[in-house]
Amino acid sequence: RNGDPAGQAGPPGRCAPRPETAPTTRRVRTTGDSAPRPPVWGCWALVPEGTTYRQQRPPAPPGELPPAGQAGPGPAGRRREKETMHAKQFTRGMRVGVPICLGYLAVSFTLGITAKNAGLSAFQATLTSFLVNASAGQYAAFTLIASQGGYLEMALLTLVTNARYLLMSCSLSQKLSPQTRLWQRCTVGFAVTDEMFGMAIAEPEDLSPFYYFGMMTVAMPGWALGTFLGTSVGNILPANVVSALSVGLYGMFLAVIIPAARKSKVILGVVAVSMGVSLLLASIPLFAQLAEGTRIILITVGISAGAALLFPVKEEKEASHGA
Repeated sequence: RNGDPAGQAGPPGRCAPRPETAPTTRRVRTTGDSAPRPPVWGCWALVPEGTTYRQQRPPAPPGELPPAGQAGPGPAGRRREKETMHAKQFTRGMRVGVPICLGYLAVSFTLGITAKNAGLSAFQATLTSFLVNASAGQYAAFTLIASQGGYLEMALLTLVTNARYLLMSCSLSQKLSPQTRLWQRCTVGFAVTDEMFGMAIAEPEDLSPFYYFGMMTVAMPGWALGTFLGTSVGNILPANVVSALSVGLYGMFLAVIIPAARKSKVILGVVAVSMGVSLLLASIPLFAQLAEGTRIILITVGISAGAALLFPVKEEKEASHGA
């Protein structure tokens, strides 16, 4: 036994004394094994030759233990780190969704008034805003309902009016990380709107679907709530007050455009050309007769294609290989 002179017996019930001679035994220190052993760590024991022991890893010193609440290395630790990162992205998306929600309350308020004039109840109009996140498409559908239009006509009109979201969805599919799962892509595609698309495309790196989920969590209820309030009490407020409430959305779009335009002269030029072309097409009778969504599609495709041909942007991988 450690610390005991040879030949002296220890306290009863603990360790046997170390023998003077042990021709058929060898000295071992018990460190945890599957065979019977003395109950005290570090005792001497008589063990037959050839006996093997299964060693156990001793406990880590207190200084080497990970801090409390922090997972160590391994699959569980990596999974916890990924969940923490997703939670941060979701919270950041919720903060970004607050001004979008306030703007939606104003715009959908007038949408609710249109739905009420078309004969829809508050429940029907609110359910429409939950399932269809498209202001222009809903306005067109409610107007067609008021004029007793048919289902096929409504479907075609909504398809043409909301065709610009096809371009936005294609752009977001390239912005998302290749590791994004299918159900996450489908969820993002369910709520592609002009405002959330603008905030998502302004992300400097790959778009996290949880960032978009955070915006959806705050913005979509605001759109439905504004429709409900407009259908219920919309006729109480004056029309000029309702129109003034939508100014917040224009301020949000300026907050998306101005920082990017200040950093890049190309983006500044594209924005200026887009504004000029949009004003020009609205004044030409041939294009003025087109729906607003159709004009937006023509302007977007034409200017973006021209900018891509004149000012191509190299991918990071290609730039690194070239260096």
